[in-house]
Amino acid sequence: MLYPTLNQPIVMLVIFFAGFASGFLFDFAFLLKKGLNNIKLVNVFFDFLACIFSFVIYFVANLYINYGQFRVFVVAVFIIACLLQRVLSNQVLKFFMMIVAKTKKNHRL
Repeated sequence: MLYPTLNQPIVMLVIFFAGFASGFLFDFAFLLKKGLNNIKLVNVFFDFLACIFSFVIYFVANLYINYGQFRVFVVAVFIIACLLQRVLSNQVLKFFMMIVAKTKKNHRL
Protein backbone atom coordinates (compact mmCIF):
# COMPACT_ATOMS: atom_id res chain seq x y z
CA MET A 1 0.00 0.00 0.00
CA LEU A 2 1.35 3.38 -0.99
CA TYR A 3 -0.15 5.40 1.82
CA PRO A 4 -1.83 4.78 5.16
CA THR A 5 -5.52 4.26 5.64
CA LEU A 6 -5.76 7.63 7.37
CA ASN A 7 -5.68 9.32 3.95
CA GLN A 8 -8.92 7.65 2.83
CA PRO A 9 -11.23 10.43 4.13
CA ILE A 10 -9.17 13.00 2.21
CA VAL A 11 -9.37 10.84 -0.91
CA MET A 12 -13.14 10.53 -0.53
CA LEU A 13 -13.55 14.28 0.02
CA VAL A 14 -11.46 15.31 -2.99
CA ILE A 15 -13.15 12.78 -5.26
CA PHE A 16 -16.56 13.93 -3.96
CA PHE A 17 -15.75 17.56 -4.83
CA ALA A 18 -14.44 16.47 -8.24
CA GLY A 19 -17.74 14.68 -8.88
CA PHE A 20 -19.66 17.73 -7.71
CA ALA A 21 -17.64 19.92 -10.10
CA SER A 22 -18.38 17.44 -12.86
CA GLY A 23 -22.08 17.89 -12.17
CA PHE A 24 -21.67 21.64 -12.76
CA LEU A 25 -20.02 20.79 -16.05
CA PHE A 26 -23.11 18.83 -17.10
CA ASP A 27 -25.30 21.77 -16.00
CA PHE A 28 -23.24 24.11 -18.17
CA ALA A 29 -23.59 21.73 -21.14
CA PHE A 30 -27.35 21.61 -20.51
CA LEU A 31 -27.56 25.41 -20.57
CA LEU A 32 -25.58 25.56 -23.82
CA LYS A 33 -27.88 22.97 -25.39
CA LYS A 34 -30.99 24.91 -24.34
CA GLY A 35 -29.48 28.12 -25.66
CA LEU A 36 -28.93 26.54 -29.06
CA ASN A 37 -32.56 25.41 -29.43
CA ASN A 38 -32.01 21.68 -28.79
CA ILE A 39 -30.46 20.85 -32.16
CA LYS A 40 -29.82 17.08 -32.20
CA LEU A 41 -26.19 17.26 -33.35
CA VAL A 42 -25.40 20.01 -30.84
CA ASN A 43 -26.94 17.94 -28.03
CA VAL A 44 -24.79 14.94 -28.85
CA PHE A 45 -21.67 17.09 -29.19
CA PHE A 46 -22.09 18.85 -25.83
CA ASP A 47 -22.98 15.59 -24.07
CA PHE A 48 -19.84 14.04 -25.51
CA LEU A 49 -17.70 16.99 -24.41
CA ALA A 50 -19.21 16.94 -20.92
CA CYS A 51 -18.44 13.22 -20.59
CA ILE A 52 -14.87 13.66 -21.82
CA PHE A 53 -14.20 16.60 -19.49
CA SER A 54 -15.84 14.72 -16.63
CA PHE A 55 -13.49 11.80 -17.22
CA VAL A 56 -10.52 14.19 -17.29
CA ILE A 57 -11.62 15.71 -13.97
CA TYR A 58 -11.95 12.24 -12.44
CA PHE A 59 -8.63 11.06 -13.88
CA VAL A 60 -6.64 14.09 -12.70
CA ALA A 61 -8.22 14.06 -9.23
CA ASN A 62 -7.64 10.32 -8.88
CA LEU A 63 -4.07 10.59 -10.11
CA TYR A 64 -3.29 13.52 -7.82
CA ILE A 65 -4.93 12.32 -4.61
CA ASN A 66 -5.11 8.53 -4.96
CA TYR A 67 -1.88 7.95 -6.93
CA GLY A 68 -3.94 6.63 -9.85
CA GLN A 69 -5.20 3.57 -8.01
CA PHE A 70 -8.49 2.43 -9.49
CA ARG A 71 -10.93 1.53 -6.71
CA VAL A 72 -14.62 0.84 -7.01
CA PHE A 73 -15.54 3.06 -4.06
CA VAL A 74 -13.70 6.00 -5.61
CA VAL A 75 -15.71 5.68 -8.82
CA ALA A 76 -18.91 5.21 -6.80
CA VAL A 77 -18.26 8.36 -4.74
CA PHE A 78 -17.54 10.33 -7.92
CA ILE A 79 -20.77 9.18 -9.59
CA ILE A 80 -22.85 9.73 -6.44
CA ALA A 81 -21.49 13.28 -6.06
CA CYS A 82 -22.22 14.07 -9.71
CA LEU A 83 -25.78 12.74 -9.41
CA LEU A 84 -26.30 14.56 -6.11
CA GLN A 85 -25.25 17.85 -7.67
CA ARG A 86 -27.60 17.31 -10.63
CA VAL A 87 -30.55 16.58 -8.32
CA LEU A 88 -29.78 19.52 -6.04
CA SER A 89 -29.34 21.93 -8.94
CA ASN A 90 -32.69 20.87 -10.41
CA GLN A 91 -34.40 21.42 -7.04
CA VAL A 92 -32.76 24.83 -6.58
CA LEU A 93 -33.77 25.82 -10.11
CA LYS A 94 -37.39 24.82 -9.46
CA PHE A 95 -37.35 26.80 -6.19
CA PHE A 96 -36.05 29.95 -7.90
CA MET A 97 -38.54 29.58 -10.74
CA MET A 98 -41.34 29.34 -8.15
CA ILE A 99 -40.10 32.54 -6.46
CA VAL A 100 -39.87 34.35 -9.80
CA ALA A 101 -43.39 33.25 -10.74
CA LYS A 102 -44.77 34.47 -7.39
CA THR A 103 -43.03 37.83 -7.63
CA LYS A 104 -44.30 38.34 -11.19
CA LYS A 105 -47.82 37.44 -10.01
CA ASN A 106 -47.61 39.85 -7.06
CA HIS A 107 -46.06 42.56 -9.21
CA ARG A 108 -48.99 42.49 -11.67
CA LEU A 109 -51.50 43.16 -8.91
